[in-house]
Formats: sequence, structure tokens, C-alpha cells
Amino acid sequence: MFPFYQKQKKLLFVFIGLVAATILILYYGFHKPSGSIPQEIKISDNETSTSTRRIPPKISIEFDTSLFDESDYKNLKSYGEINVSNEEVGRENPFIPF
Repeated sequence: MFPFYQKQKKLLFVFIGLVAATILILYYGFHKPSGSIPQEIKISDNETSTSTRRIPPKISIEFDTSLFDESDYKNLKSYGEINVSNEEVGRENPFIPF
């Protein structure tokens, strides 16, 4: 075979590989696995009216305050104050011409 055909054959395999990788990424990117079904509860006032509501996951945030007790934090120095003014800055509509 000629070297040109070998190069074309390699490029064809690379192209097929890229197409296959793109298909896999799109499939697994948009496909939701069956294990990720949100937890639902039933809310009912009586036997006939039942609706479902999703429960958001519980988030617990813990802040470690031991940082403020360290000597590196206590040795920080303030090099002046930042003045914050309530003046209006800029134009009302920045996209209109001058």
C-alpha cells in the first residue's frame, strides 16, 4: 500500500474513535442513572387528594473557629481602611452611545 493510504487509514480510525468518545460522553452526560431517583414523600389531607413533594438533602455546615486562635491569624496587620462610598457609579444604561 502507498503511505498516503496508510495515513488515511490511521486518520479514519482516529475519527471513528473521536466519534465514539463523543457519543459516550453525550450518553453518560445526559443519561440519569436509576440510582439517583430523588426521595419523595406523600402529603395527603384525605384519601382522595395525594400529592408528592421532593425532600431536599440535608446540608450540615461546620466552621472550624480554631483558625482565629492561631498566632498567624493574630499577627495579621491592617494597612489602612477601605472607604466605601454610596455614590452612584457609571451610567444607567452603559450600552447606549454617548
